[in-house]
Amino acid sequence: MSASTAPLRLEETARAEGCTRMEWTTDRDNPEAQKFYQALGATPGENEIFYRLATS
Repeated sequence: MSASTAPLRLEETARAEGCTRMEWTTDRDNPEAQKFYQALGATPGENEIFYRLATS
């Protein structure tokens, strides 16, 4: 499987398993990751807020 077909394969698997969406998270200061996700057709969420609790 090539890097260009991996996201399509992931989407096919997600659909087959009954998933209705896939989500990824990146830091705001990581434009390369943002470009990558947008190239896959993903759009940034407008309403989501991610919380993290550090354990160390």
